[in-house]
Amino acid sequence: MLKGFTRKFKPLELLTEEQVRAIHKAVLDVLRETGATFHSERALKDLDKNGCQV
Repeated sequence: MLKGFTRKFKPLELLTEEQVRAIHKAVLDVLRETGATFHSERALKDLDKNGCQV
């Protein structure tokens, strides 16, 4: 929240917890099926060291 401002209403909840979980699962499925490209050697080494398929 911005300094000096007070919100006078509760935050909007645009998605239910179930919808958030479904989106998260779908994102993980896409990453598992298509993968991602990393150009950083350091990132690749860290991912490999932590059990990712590189």
